[in-house]
Amino acid sequence: MSSLEKDLLFSIHQFLHEKNFKRTVHTLEQESGIFFSMPYFQDRVTNGDWDEVENYLSGFTKLKDNTNSTNIFTVIQHHKNLEAQDREDEKVSRELINARGYMFAYVKKLIEANPVFRDKLKLPIFNPSTLRLSLNLQNHLAAVPTSQSTSAITSLLQGAVPKPAEFPTPFRAQGPLPTSPLGCVTNAPSAPQPSASYPSSVPHPSASACPIGFNTQNNSADVLKHPTTPKNKPAVDIQNDHSELLLKGTKRLEMSNEFMLSTPAISTIDDVNASSGSNIEDRVSPVAPTVSMVSRLMYTNSGSAILALYVNAVHKLWKWPENDSNSMGKARARLVPQLWQPRSGTMMTNETSGMNPEYAFHCFALSNNDQYLMSVSGGEISFFNMGTFKTIKTIMSPPPAATFLALHPRDNNIIAIGSDDSSIQIYDATFNEVKTKLKAHQERITGLAFSNILNVLVSSGADSQLCVWSTDTWEKQTNEYLQSPAGRSGASLADTRVQFHHDQTCLLAVQETQIVIYEVPALKRHMKWVLPLQASGSITYATYSCDSKSIYVSFECGRISVLSASSLDLRCRINPSLYLPTNPSLRAYPLVVAAHPSKPNQFAVGLTDCGVYLLEPLESEGKWYP
Repeated sequence: MSSLEKDLLFSIHQFLHEKNFKRTVHTLEQESGIFFSMPYFQDRVTNGDWDEVENYLSGFTKLKDNTNSTNIFTVIQHHKNLEAQDREDEKVSRELINARGYMFAYVKKLIEANPVFRDKLKLPIFNPSTLRLSLNLQNHLAAVPTSQSTSAITSLLQGAVPKPAEFPTPFRAQGPLPTSPLGCVTNAPSAPQPSASYPSSVPHPSASACPIGFNTQNNSADVLKHPTTPKNKPAVDIQNDHSELLLKGTKRLEMSNEFMLSTPAISTIDDVNASSGSNIEDRVSPVAPTVSMVSRLMYTNSGSAILALYVNAVHKLWKWPENDSNSMGKARARLVPQLWQPRSGTMMTNETSGMNPEYAFHCFALSNNDQYLMSVSGGEISFFNMGTFKTIKTIMSPPPAATFLALHPRDNNIIAIGSDDSSIQIYDATFNEVKTKLKAHQERITGLAFSNILNVLVSSGADSQLCVWSTDTWEKQTNEYLQSPAGRSGASLADTRVQFHHDQTCLLAVQETQIVIYEVPALKRHMKWVLPLQASGSITYATYSCDSKSIYVSFECGRISVLSASSLDLRCRINPSLYLPTNPSLRAYPLVVAAHPSKPNQFAVGLTDCGVYLLEPLESEGKWYP
């Protein structure tokens, strides 16, 4: 089709659209293939008009055009078959819109990633005279000799007909794809799997709890099995110094023992839903036997996924689907996330150099664009592609073993690597070389934090020492030792973690018995909070909320508290029964805490029993304290 013909068709399309000839507009789209209307396609899916869904698609792509096209038609046919089987079920009928929404979200990603649809997902903007101009051009060309056609077109269309809007870069596959993300098929996007199939252990389906996988090899799919029956948890409250609050909900993130390979392969995820704040329904699947306690936890920078590193050196990634109730795909406590795993079964697993990873120091760092992960569990440092879960390369065989990783915020190719020999190596990934080595600590490095504003790197060590380094010259500017609180034994060999405040000038330093805030670069102590002597357990972790107005603190006794960052006053204490096992013999406590990168009142905790929970206050309250 010539560009002139396209211009004419787009002009006619706009005219029909302005005249509200809807059926004719979409027939023109389907028959000409010039523009794929995603809103119209979504409307047909939502209404279950499967004949029109397939007919409309057929104007743009065929089943065997490419892998994405095959997956699109397979997903739709599978969902269509499921509805046909369960049409008479009243509960199913109530869930159809929800299930169709999940299915559409997945198919939408496949369409956006499909090169067949490139330049067909956005309309050019035409001015009112475009149709008349195109028609005049046709008449004019009929009277112009062929040799003059080019100049005639140029003169008539100069500046009048805009070019079609440029189609954005295709969505890349995000996998290996998760195990709540991933089962990877060539060119498949990392969209969450639609929830159109249901647990086989219950008589009625639940569109949100049990995503399905689509096996494109035989165009059939098996229903995922949910190994346990839901059980109730008693009402839970948050103990607050100022007022009583109730949680919107929490999510325990795990994978079931059984799942089918799909595109991507996705397994079921446990969830805990809060009903109006008074009751908590707890649905928990057994933990996969290979999983052990959570050693590190983080959100992706986009806020749409949570990544955990377990002490067995294995990573797990959970993502939240994009749908009508979550258009941005952000992590939300009341929505069920999905655990991604590659179709090949490959997991992101750190190299351990033959040592038992349970005795190693675990750490990881994620690039600003969420595409690359650096991680280590006692062995070589691994670079992973977050879209494929594949190991790109490994560096730095121990000894010394890496104990902490931090990426330079402006140039992620510059990496600070703390080691168990007390040194800090500044590694340049671009040239695959160590630029310099920093020495000032006497014990292993336990924390590293960059400040963009001050152009410094702050390091902390098991020697309770803090050091400030210039990122321009890599020379030490100053240092300070954390003093043990009165009545406490020496803080020798204590883990000391550091994190910059949102303002990039105040520094949070955390040890097992105290939290101290310093002003950088002088390391002047600003505030201090000390764990009471009568406390039954030490601090296991503490982190700023994304706006740095709160500090989330977890304790060995199982408790989680929320402190005001401006005063270090206790503002809220969360009842441990919300996230700890009900069986007292199964001792578990929060080991790590991660704050959402854009939601100040949401955070996740990783437990010693391998559980991961997402917590946030009720929407009616909005925050943890007034």
